[in-house]
Amino acid sequence: MEEKLEEFEEIEESPSKEQNFEQSKSEGFGSGGSGSGERPDFRVMQPDRDKDGNSILKNVGGMWKKTSKNGNEFYVLNIGRMTLLVFKNDKQGGFND
Repeated sequence: MEEKLEEFEEIEESPSKEQNFEQSKSEGFGSGGSGSGERPDFRVMQPDRDKDGNSILKNVGGMWKKTSKNGNEFYVLNIGRMTLLVFKNDKQGGFND
């Protein structure tokens, strides 16, 4: 994909009840950062094409910055029904170290 982000038309979709439920579930991880219904710190976009073949970006999720009880920062990433926790890679070794 050699298309630049500027070439995409962004489509804003209203979140479904299922997405709202998943977002509220993620609020249980850690404290701080975002309250219920707040905008994510990062948006997750998926490149797609509309019915006319134009490049568009679809909003498929978001990522919220959180702080653990120990004071460590991490992110909660929601894409559709999937929720992932994202941590900074502080290790100097390879992927499995």
